[in-house]
Amino acid sequence: MFMKISAGLSLVLLLLAGCSDKLPLQQLQRAPIEFRHHILTAEHIQDTTQFVPAALGQSRYLQICNNPWAEAQAILKFNYLLAFNPTRDTLRSLKFKIYSPTDYRTQGFQLHLARIVADSLEWDEDSVATDLADLSTYSRELLVSVNAADQDTLSNYYYWSMTLPLSLMTPNSDTTHQISCSVILTTDAQEVVRLYATESIYDPMIEIEFTRWDSTGDSSRTLTVKTYPTEDVSLAEYHQPDLLDGRLLVNQGRAYRPLLRFDLTPVLDDTSRLIAAIWLHLYPDPLNPNAFDEEFSLAVLCVDTSDWNNTAVEPVLNRYNYQSGITVRQDDSSLVVKIIDEIGSPAYLRKFELLLQSEQLSTLSFYGTRATETVYRPWIEVVTMKEELE
Repeated sequence: MFMKISAGLSLVLLLLAGCSDKLPLQQLQRAPIEFRHHILTAEHIQDTTQFVPAALGQSRYLQICNNPWAEAQAILKFNYLLAFNPTRDTLRSLKFKIYSPTDYRTQGFQLHLARIVADSLEWDEDSVATDLADLSTYSRELLVSVNAADQDTLSNYYYWSMTLPLSLMTPNSDTTHQISCSVILTTDAQEVVRLYATESIYDPMIEIEFTRWDSTGDSSRTLTVKTYPTEDVSLAEYHQPDLLDGRLLVNQGRAYRPLLRFDLTPVLDDTSRLIAAIWLHLYPDPLNPNAFDEEFSLAVLCVDTSDWNNTAVEPVLNRYNYQSGITVRQDDSSLVVKIIDEIGSPAYLRKFELLLQSEQLSTLSFYGTRATETVYRPWIEVVTMKEELE
């Protein structure tokens, strides 16, 4: 496809390409630009999915699930001291409440809240103790289980209220009681359950309800105190499944990270041509279709890796690094990712690599270059530009 643009629009495009403002205006007007549109199929692309165990992560959401891809748990720390005198105060109830942006009442899963039984367990969100990564070494005491259908609603959010044993609050002195523990929230849900963390507007909490009598013992009042986690975080353990041939997988952190290698030599046979734009077309695989129904992000970064197959190698972002989200444009059910726009460096763009990253726990699956369904293999479209000198 050929296209020529001259005169005033020529000026705009050349300025976008980084031309010097010292060039005479008349020279720009006399220099039309020729654009070419190229289609490069999977034969010009190499790809692979690396598996790298993910590290502990934090965000405004706690995510929990249990499926063949990953097991994710939420761990929360409470440490609260309450002025409480057993001679005048009577503990009535302890309730753990956790909120979600999603209505799960029609689902069939359960939530389980357990207390970690350990003499000492020190951790925080920013610097997690190494022994916390393997929570199986700690005993657990199940506190309560609830069904998805037990979820309640208020205004525009949803929540579970779980009754805790009163023994969770222990005497600290003659005049104080305290709650000091770490609890783990798990589920048997296959799909990811999203819950609000303390960084959000709906904090998880424990509600303490007690009766306080006056000094005469003739009258009383019921008081409710809310305490919030001092720390909370999701901990995910990823399982490496048998990957389907010709698939690319991507999920949170570095657990699954696809690398794609491109060869644009057929496009850049003329060294005077510049790259104006590149789009990558990826086709979602129905292996895990529900993941694409949720809100998700896909970061695309130009990288320069020193070893294609070494998962220990951290990709080094070069000076042409570019990060993009998935565009709203859809062609034949493909996701069209805008990779590069007006980079203008043909020497660098002859061969380059992309790293795909995601911030969500759900595993996204795309057809790769070795997919048996050739029509779903990834492909790229490239627009090149060349100034036509008179």
